[in-house]
Amino acid sequence: ETMKAAFKVNENLLILAATFLPVMEIALGLMLLLKIQTKKALLTTTVLFFSFFVFSIYGIVIGLNVDCGCFGGAIKSGFGITMILRNLFLLTVIIWLAIVNKKFVSAWQ
Repeated sequence: ETMKAAFKVNENLLILAATFLPVMEIALGLMLLLKIQTKKALLTTTVLFFSFFVFSIYGIVIGLNVDCGCFGGAIKSGFGITMILRNLFLLTVIIWLAIVNKKFVSAWQ
């Protein structure tokens, strides 16, 4: 519903994105936990989290007043300062992980 409210695109494209995003998030998380292609996973996760951060700001600017459904029915997650701060925190964590990973990898080379 959030993507439908924010973007005027084909319904099939919205369904594809709504299906693909959670699968991609889980796959990236597993890749990071299992240390599989860590650099690519960190880069992709950083881009994804940056996109979420920008989208949360965009949603507030255009006045979206819907639950994004980010956490299913467990947690209400509407657009607002809380969403921006959460996405900023996640973006900061993944950037920190990328920096730490780079230092760790270069120390062993």
